[in-house]
Amino acid sequence: ILQSHYQQIRITFDYTHFDSLDPQYKNHSSLLRSRILPDVQNFWEQTLRVARLPLPLKINQTLCPYYTSTLHIDKGVPDTDLVIFLHVNSEDICVGETLAAAESCQKDQYDRPTVGITYICMDEMDINNDKGIDEIKQVLIHEVAHILGLRAADMAFYRYRNGAPRTPRPLNLTEVTCVDGTKANITRPAENTLQMGFTNRGNRYYELVTPTVQTVVQNQFNCSKIKGARLENQSENNCFGSHWEARLFTSETVSAIATPTPQYLSPLTLAALEDSGWYIANYTQASISPFGHGAGCPFVEKDCIVDGKVPPWGKDYFCNSILGEGAPMKCDPMHRYKSRCDLVD
Repeated sequence: ILQSHYQQIRITFDYTHFDSLDPQYKNHSSLLRSRILPDVQNFWEQTLRVARLPLPLKINQTLCPYYTSTLHIDKGVPDTDLVIFLHVNSEDICVGETLAAAESCQKDQYDRPTVGITYICMDEMDINNDKGIDEIKQVLIHEVAHILGLRAADMAFYRYRNGAPRTPRPLNLTEVTCVDGTKANITRPAENTLQMGFTNRGNRYYELVTPTVQTVVQNQFNCSKIKGARLENQSENNCFGSHWEARLFTSETVSAIATPTPQYLSPLTLAALEDSGWYIANYTQASISPFGHGAGCPFVEKDCIVDGKVPPWGKDYFCNSILGEGAPMKCDPMHRYKSRCDLVD
């Protein structure tokens, strides 16, 4: 498909499940409908272009069992390239402090996700101030990135720009050593997409090594030796990781942790989506992540504390002291707030 044929992606949120909510969630659902989700939709529609679907998108209920609209199953959803069903307060998902989660459930003939599900845990929503509302929006932008294809489960389906699969077909199950050391029989993305590595402490990780991702990461850290973007190797429920490694990308919106300081949807996430072969990204929508920006190869390759001390390249990002009363205030790693650093947390 010629790049000139790509157009702004059209996203449809399905609010059907909102209609059956208890009255106590009236304000939550109203805010999501009127403000938060329109902002999320607008962000991604302004950010990605796609080869548009020429016909109404029919939902396959076998693949997407939460979707129950007979009209959309039989006749399809018109004028859209991605449908996201909103499922609220799932007992399986909404445990602990989880605010949201997401997954795709249907693809087109080029393996691009076309239908997804976002789970929203309304009891964890802070709707009483702008900071809480913005946090919800950033989390949902993060979750839509997973639906769009930034998931370990989708990486074997990535394609070159000409439409050819990056991982040869047919896809086969292979025994793989996961980041936690366990073995799994799964579809492994080809080495041109995903590679395994080890930290200098011997911890296993996987990294996305597609061309645009490699360029963006090298520019981010000012280090031409980096092969790709490391994926999170802790607290992941999959073999490879579906988030950016927090040690390197803690201020990125699609990192595995939520921080009280601002997070940035950086060129890295857009590069990964573009390297999937399904999208063309508008990089003016991205923000440079300040964490580790220009810090050099040691920031990536070496420990953040060496012989009990923070090395020169890490002094703006790490600390070696336990937070105590009277600890000095310093600039936070994102250069936005005064803060105190804690070695433990």
